[in-house]
Amino acid sequence: SLRDFYEKLKKYVLSKGKEYEFEQREIRQQFRISKTQMQRHINNLLELEYIVKTYVSTRNTFHYKIGYWDNMEALRNRIKSDLNKQLDKL
Repeated sequence: SLRDFYEKLKKYVLSKGKEYEFEQREIRQQFRISKTQMQRHINNLLELEYIVKTYVSTRNTFHYKIGYWDNMEALRNRIKSDLNKQLDKL
């Protein structure tokens, strides 16, 4: 799913440094996914503004970086905590 891909991408980029810029080929090879699937994920993440294009290199290759660092785990924990509080009131 797109969420799984995004979480893996964030983890990979963090391992290289938060401001790390990447190319599609690099991520495709790292995650072992097809060019079509990679393009679909990139287009969806661009549309959602989760990643941004930074520049085009001399080889006409796009470079991207993470534009929005959400924290899904913290959000899940907060929702779980709020639901437990509501259940305790019952």
